[in-house]
Amino acid sequence: MHQKLENLMGRFGSFIHDNPFKVLLILAVLLAFPIAHIPQIKMDTSTEGFMHPDDPVLLTYNKFREQFGRDERIVLAIKDDHIFSIDFLTKLRSLHKEIESDVPYLDDVTSLYNVRNTRGEGDKLITDDLLEPFPSTQADVDKVKERAMASHFYKDLLLSQDGKMTTMVIETDAYSHQGEQEVSVEDEFSDGFGDEATQNSVVNKTFLTDEENHELLDKIHEIADKYRAEGLEIYIAGSPAVNNALKAQMRADMQKFMRITFLIILVFLFVVFRRLSAVFYPLLVILFSLLATVGTMAWTGVAFKLPTQIVPSLLLAVSVGATVHILSIFFDQFNQHGNKKEAL
Repeated sequence: MHQKLENLMGRFGSFIHDNPFKVLLILAVLLAFPIAHIPQIKMDTSTEGFMHPDDPVLLTYNKFREQFGRDERIVLAIKDDHIFSIDFLTKLRSLHKEIESDVPYLDDVTSLYNVRNTRGEGDKLITDDLLEPFPSTQADVDKVKERAMASHFYKDLLLSQDGKMTTMVIETDAYSHQGEQEVSVEDEFSDGFGDEATQNSVVNKTFLTDEENHELLDKIHEIADKYRAEGLEIYIAGSPAVNNALKAQMRADMQKFMRITFLIILVFLFVVFRRLSAVFYPLLVILFSLLATVGTMAWTGVAFKLPTQIVPSLLLAVSVGATVHILSIFFDQFNQHGNKKEAL
């Protein structure tokens, strides 16, 4: 069996030597299709990405999201020594309105500007917004501060204990907007009422995509940067923001490690073989192997996830090991009799 494999590989080497252009053409055709799909590669840094699509836990969680919406929030923490001042509250109102109007895929935004203020006055129960009407004097602001600091509903949720930090809680849509069509109010009204209509509207909908999450966070960062320039100290938190930052960091780390690894491989190959051809050709093999694998992942819809981000580095290690093994045998044979075909 071993001898048969040796003979088969020998004939294959002879075929490559005798038909180099045919082999290159076949390789180009085989590689073109997966490589063409590389721009479609996706990165998934979500917690759900650790589980299989048919995992019972994930299926239960998706049912929960279908019924109650997305349970993740984006939180803007805004720090200022003078939160209860006309200047700060005016900026907060402007920030709140700009996020509501400009950030896509939003479901709700809650901050001190629109938070409900429920209180009892005598025999009356009064419910309105905390900043309604919006204060026009510092005396009005002081009254708002007194109510806010006395309420346990705001403490450690929208307002810190010392009153020097406030938050803005952003809830995003649970479902993706991809493929949606504009529907008039009349058509939406005529679609029907009740649970059946609600269930039908959920069918075939996908949850908010990674691209949409990235888009809304980019807009939030853009708006936050604008108000940072005006003197607000803003921090962005929440699992969507963390996942988005993690994805960007993962992409940057992969690129950095790939460059470093390629450089190490290049130096290693040159030191071992002392030939430029022994450096150039293995790097081509490694590069095309990597591109073909990533392209195949994109073609089949497999995303890069936290557990699979090691794949490029693993491919580099395997590829360079195989090429060094083959090259060492080739050059050993070639140095003995100087015949390329025999060495192959």
